[in-house]
Amino acid sequence: GVASIFPFLALAADPAAVRESGVGRAVLGWLPEMTDQQLLVGAGVLSIAFLMMANAVMLFGTFQRMRFAQAVSLHLRRVILRQLAARPYGYFLGRNSSALYQKIGDDARLLATQLLNPLLDLAASVFTVLAILTSILVVDPILPVLAGAVLAIAYAGVFRWTRPRLVHMGARLRETNRLQAKGLSQFLQGVKTVKVHDCASHFIGTYDQSAAEQAALMPKLPVYQQLPRGVIESVAFGGLVLMVVLEALRGQGVAAILPEVSVLALAGYRMLPETQRMYGNFTLVMTYHYLARELGEEIHSGEGVETGEVGAPSGPLAFGNELKLAGIAFRYPTAKQPVFEALDLTVPKNTSLGIVGPTGCGKSTLVDLILGLHEPTAGQILVDDHVLTPADMPAWRRMIGYVPQDIFLLDDTVAANIAFGIPPEEVDHDALVRAAEAAQIRSFVEDELPKSWDTVVGERGVRLSGGQRQRIGLARALYHAPSVLILDEATSALDHDTESMVMEAIQNLHGTVTMLVIAHRLNTIENCDAVFRMEPRRSTEPDAIS
Repeated sequence: GVASIFPFLALAADPAAVRESGVGRAVLGWLPEMTDQQLLVGAGVLSIAFLMMANAVMLFGTFQRMRFAQAVSLHLRRVILRQLAARPYGYFLGRNSSALYQKIGDDARLLATQLLNPLLDLAASVFTVLAILTSILVVDPILPVLAGAVLAIAYAGVFRWTRPRLVHMGARLRETNRLQAKGLSQFLQGVKTVKVHDCASHFIGTYDQSAAEQAALMPKLPVYQQLPRGVIESVAFGGLVLMVVLEALRGQGVAAILPEVSVLALAGYRMLPETQRMYGNFTLVMTYHYLARELGEEIHSGEGVETGEVGAPSGPLAFGNELKLAGIAFRYPTAKQPVFEALDLTVPKNTSLGIVGPTGCGKSTLVDLILGLHEPTAGQILVDDHVLTPADMPAWRRMIGYVPQDIFLLDDTVAANIAFGIPPEEVDHDALVRAAEAAQIRSFVEDELPKSWDTVVGERGVRLSGGQRQRIGLARALYHAPSVLILDEATSALDHDTESMVMEAIQNLHGTVTMLVIAHRLNTIENCDAVFRMEPRRSTEPDAIS
């Protein structure tokens, strides 16, 4: 685009000189005979066409760079989310959920807008500046080298001053983003407790402090980006004026040097914004480069981890006789003492086992081991004498219905909450009705809810009572007709009457499914076929199981 202006201006200034030049004779030899006016018009049309083409290429390049950066960001979000889904349950026990939200959402998005895009724009600007400097070689072989050296020295000097400030800004932006995500997540997830204790001002203050620091930092970034612009423009156009003056003092007429001056002015007009953009993008890369490091660490931290989710069972998993735990021991990675040691337990098929014990004795940990959320430190879990391996876990979990104490409900319809994780078009309505009937909640859904199965329950089921939430959780566990039903203190938070209704629904399943009922109240497991009692581990007692 810049180079195409030169022949047009040269023809406008001195057509005869162009015709007599070596390049002019070579080009005109390929063209039909034309007058000076026709040559000028043709050169003008060609120059405009090249400028339009240059702008079209620039827009196309901008679109492709943005498209590539967003594609990389999308790919990273998918990779991280899939890796998180495949990681063991214990990994999440040591991580703050707001930090994971931030990595998948904000960090991956910022990587595209504040790092990859500037990096790609930086590369494009470098290419453009080099192309412009090359085109100036036609006009003056010394000026491009001199201009490049001046620009490099000027920007290097400014960058030396701004670099430590950019590094500090990047570290503070990273910390303020983390604190804001954490504070907002805690406030929204605990809003009921916050309202009851009237302590919203504390969470607002914590969020406001980090948000205010970020708001104070952000205006400095464009200042650092634009800092060299005034100096560089003054030097560049001052040099152009000096060139005109020197040529005039040597006796050169303005008309003679007009093509060269015009091309240099256009080159400077086109190149200086690019150099400024280069510097601005470079400051963004320096400020936000931590995103690449953190996301890279998050991705690589999942490599080589035995997740127990990858692969399919070596053969069909059958449950015809019994579930058996043989010599099971487990200790959390950060704990000094094991939760239990040498635990043996056998549960015949279609029987019910009550597991009781006070808080802290390891009941829920035992359930997590049976669910395959933890791997035993020692011992084996067997189904019909088949030792469960990590590859068996997907098939094993499909045979299990699980009802925890705190039912997690989606902000979605009743049907979506019972057929959890199944696309609406794939929901089996007959299975939905059977599960709700078994959980004794069908009549409530069909007769009392305004939109029946399509009624939205609200975030975490806030529009339902505790008993209704538990029975929806039970219906969810029964939707797939499980072979094993695990109830992990599923009624401990309910009042006596509501607990009786839920337990009645559970007792109706007796003999049709293998049930593990975890409780700390004896009346909850009074109808079980057998009872397994657990006691808290004491350091003076080698055996924590009775």
